[in-house]
Amino acid sequence: MKTLHTLLGGMPRGGTTLAAKFLSLHPEVFCYAGETHLLPLLHDLCGHAPCLPENADRVIAFLHAQLSQTLLEMPRFSVSRGAHPANLIFDDSSLATLMDTVERAIRGGLWGSDLYRTALDALTALIGGGDPRPLLGEKTPGNIFPMREYGPVEGSRYVVIVRDPVGALKSMFVRTQNEKDVYAAAFSPHVFRNIGLYVEYAKAIAPIVGQPGVTVLSYETIATNPAAALTTLWGIFGFIPDARTIAFVEGAPDNGLADRAPMRYRRLSFSPTFDGMSQADLWLTLTLTRGVRDALGYSDEHMRGLGYQLPGDWPGASPDGTIAPLAGFYPDGMTFRRRASIVVYLPWRDACELRLSVSGVVPPVFGGDAVTLAARVDGSERGCVSAPGGDGAMPDLVFTLEPEHLTPMGATGACALIDLEASREYTPLSHLPGGVDARVRAFRLATAEARHGGRRIVLFPPSSAVS
Repeated sequence: MKTLHTLLGGMPRGGTTLAAKFLSLHPEVFCYAGETHLLPLLHDLCGHAPCLPENADRVIAFLHAQLSQTLLEMPRFSVSRGAHPANLIFDDSSLATLMDTVERAIRGGLWGSDLYRTALDALTALIGGGDPRPLLGEKTPGNIFPMREYGPVEGSRYVVIVRDPVGALKSMFVRTQNEKDVYAAAFSPHVFRNIGLYVEYAKAIAPIVGQPGVTVLSYETIATNPAAALTTLWGIFGFIPDARTIAFVEGAPDNGLADRAPMRYRRLSFSPTFDGMSQADLWLTLTLTRGVRDALGYSDEHMRGLGYQLPGDWPGASPDGTIAPLAGFYPDGMTFRRRASIVVYLPWRDACELRLSVSGVVPPVFGGDAVTLAARVDGSERGCVSAPGGDGAMPDLVFTLEPEHLTPMGATGACALIDLEASREYTPLSHLPGGVDARVRAFRLATAEARHGGRRIVLFPPSSAVS
């Protein structure tokens, strides 16, 4: 019986596609690199609670539309832009078969780990129907979120791809400059938003690094030593690369191997330069990612070892008091997911009290369970509040920022990165009667203020109020 032996996820623009193609260079392995997005979609919709029966039709219609795009439209677009035509392995029949399995699971009330395992079996059948090789895999960068939630599954290996933040952000920006790339909307031409995307993925990657059954591979290794990357990936199966395949990944043309992957191979490049990033953007990138990049092995020392010349102090003026949503927030507001991060900018560097007020609903599907919201700085919990299920309002989250939590900015100001984590999240499309929004959410930040001595600053909503 075929099995989904390898699940691949990790940092967007990190080399996940080429890692999947390297796996498929072996005659017994096929790792689909076109990104089905099945696992993260199902995790968002029913990862934390079952779908309401009355919402099932809308959820299934939404999934059909999304999977039509990922399985059929996106591969056709890629081939039209020069990708290998053998990447077109799915058709309307493949989609229909997959949707039959997904619909039964949704209507049957599956959720969480049970739905995850059902989806893995569905992926096995889907990919196995498109390629006869016995060892199968699937790559979607967003797989990292259900991978974190459920851990390695017996019989499967996880492959996680990481990349340094500067290289990842440069690549994200370049992707947005191609006006013909209709699928570049996941990235932003604005550095701050891409920093948030990096932080969000890195926070999902970090907890599973080092777990049994997890192989971590860096973009830098794939780019600078592809033979070593190939050896690591094939070693998952106990295979040793042959001289022909090593020569191919090192750059020797070989149409037979390219067709096996299938791919039009070009070695990745690595350059430890900043390529037009302003000093302010560079400082923010390295400061706001410091905690997560340390966890992924990209400490300042390692970044210097890669050849980067790191900046010194913040190059601008001291900030005014404000809050900026970084990770886990939606671009059109202050609604955030279960795990999110905000940056607090302050005109001082002394200890101060921070007060956050949030709003939201608790869907009936969660019953009467209490809901919690915690704030952490540098990995240490600074405050936590809870409210009963149902209509109980969440108390304000009040905690102290100490001087050691603050990074100096300018002559007198500072900033701090605050991580928020709720005990649950939900999707209105799945969990609220009549819900139509497919975006996952936990709460919405309503107000935020800072108190320093006798001084009070409204951080959010934007205001010049100081008292």
